[in-house]
Amino acid sequence: MKQKINQVLDIICREYQVDKQEIQSRARTEDVAKARQSFFYICQKMLKAPLELMAEVVPRDHATILYSINIYDKEKDKNPFHSLMYKSITEIIEDEVMTTPSEKKQESKFRVGDKVYKPKGYKFPGEVRAIFTNTRNEIRIVAEMEDNGMLHIFNEGQLEILNTN
Repeated sequence: MKQKINQVLDIICREYQVDKQEIQSRARTEDVAKARQSFFYICQKMLKAPLELMAEVVPRDHATILYSINIYDKEKDKNPFHSLMYKSITEIIEDEVMTTPSEKKQESKFRVGDKVYKPKGYKFPGEVRAIFTNTRNEIRIVAEMEDNGMLHIFNEGQLEILNTN
């Protein structure tokens, strides 16, 4: 958790163009204060980080952290700049911090509507009806097979696209 909090701080510093030492210091300039408020808010909302861990990374007491979170929550909805910054930063954090490489969205070689067949064993042709990933982020294909009209779930590697030439 602390590693993710530090990653968030690095992203906040990069996006607000302030030094990490400034956010961790007692500096109260507007740009530093907004970056600090953003840090606390995002750590609470996205990471569900405890105040104690946030305070270890950016030394503030719990009342100050809660006040910062409250102020930023109000500001981000009123100020278009803060709203855009929040959206941009959360997208970056979602991509760089919240997902591991194995959790990143995978693309399937199949599309809904593709004609497919299973080359081994069950050889009836079918049509892809849905594509999803399971909790282990493995791609699964739902295909309706022509022999009985039932839906079957396959691993992506079990199916091939049917050439209709």
